[in-house]
Amino acid sequence: MKSLFDKAYYFGLLLIFLISFFPIFYNINRYTNTFVIYAFAIFFIIKFIIQDEKFRINRSRLRIYSFLIFWIIYSLFTLVWAKNIKLTMLHTHYISLFFITFFIFTQSFRSKKYLNIFYYSLIGIFFLYQILAIWELTTLQHLPTSSAGHNGTFSFVPFGPFYNRNDMAAVLLMLSPLVLFRIHISKNIIIKTIGIISLIFLFVMNTLSGSRIALLFIVLEFSIYFLFFIKFKNKIRLILSVVTILFLIKMSYTKEFQFFKLFLQNQYNSIQSESESYKTSSIKIRKALFYESIDLSLESGFLGVGAGNYISEMNGVRSKRTNGVKAAHNFLLELLSEYGLLLTLIMVYILIRWGIDLIIILKKTTGENRFIAYSCLFSLLLFIPASILPSSIIKYSFYWIIFAYIHLFIEQNLYLIDKEK
Repeated sequence: MKSLFDKAYYFGLLLIFLISFFPIFYNINRYTNTFVIYAFAIFFIIKFIIQDEKFRINRSRLRIYSFLIFWIIYSLFTLVWAKNIKLTMLHTHYISLFFITFFIFTQSFRSKKYLNIFYYSLIGIFFLYQILAIWELTTLQHLPTSSAGHNGTFSFVPFGPFYNRNDMAAVLLMLSPLVLFRIHISKNIIIKTIGIISLIFLFVMNTLSGSRIALLFIVLEFSIYFLFFIKFKNKIRLILSVVTILFLIKMSYTKEFQFFKLFLQNQYNSIQSESESYKTSSIKIRKALFYESIDLSLESGFLGVGAGNYISEMNGVRSKRTNGVKAAHNFLLELLSEYGLLLTLIMVYILIRWGIDLIIILKKTTGENRFIAYSCLFSLLLFIPASILPSSIIKYSFYWIIFAYIHLFIEQNLYLIDKEK
């Protein structure tokens, strides 16, 4: 009986994992992910009753659980002054899913064995997205996320399981350090080769999608890794490997290579032209959104305009100052504008605390765990640019799954460090 429950349990966990990283299910039917997650939450409780297992709630977990519960309560509290009550209820629903997802994942992966499965599952999502992108590029088709998402966009731009191409770029940006440092740890030449090709393709994908912010930070990430994590001999080997791969691609796919080269030049030129054209300037628009978000926060007395009400408040004169763009394009600014200063400061504290804990682990550990700690730290830092790529990342739960892995890795390694003292 216990074995049957375990199999059913981890199958349900896999469903939540896939639903979180594949919002296509939500776009097809908005109740799909809700039903699966709430149904699994009930099953989760039943499993613990039947198997007589106890919830593990230590101080570090309690900190995050308390924050998410407070977020739910405060979101409901904003109903008092929010203009659009339906949106407030919808976003409160999103936050409840964040809490359930984070709670279930942090309670489920208790041993190092299962944490390793979690780690490789995240890397698996990275490659699954890339396989989807290859399918999109070769067939010039997309998953049925939303036909409106592709309007005015070239058919060869990969969207993956998202409505917006920048959404997939955001996830891949956060997951890329896990792949990068997995390559670093591995001694298998085949794994290293596949890994290098996948990272080159990541660069190609972000160039084609026009995600300039993602492109800039990927280049920054690779540059830091190249300068500080690779020995001189390996630097020469890596350069030769990349040049060889690019040469083979150029020889085998001459037209495609020339097209990509021209497309890359166009993206570079568009970055240079940011200062010349307000209409096409994503940087200027984000600056305008920054000022409008701060202004909204000030007008609300730092209490927030209400959960999910950012776009409603941006209608009219404000959107004219942002060239018609109404979405925040910034997780922390959206949090500040909708939920107020206190909630935002707590979220910033949590991110900083995770960062400090990872730095402690880096100082105290060696070997494989040290490089996984680097990948977690890089992923945490890249959450900031990843959260300003899409129009809004706040409604997705995938980043809370990545946070769950980072949190569990920190817990496990800090426990081992304390045990050695």
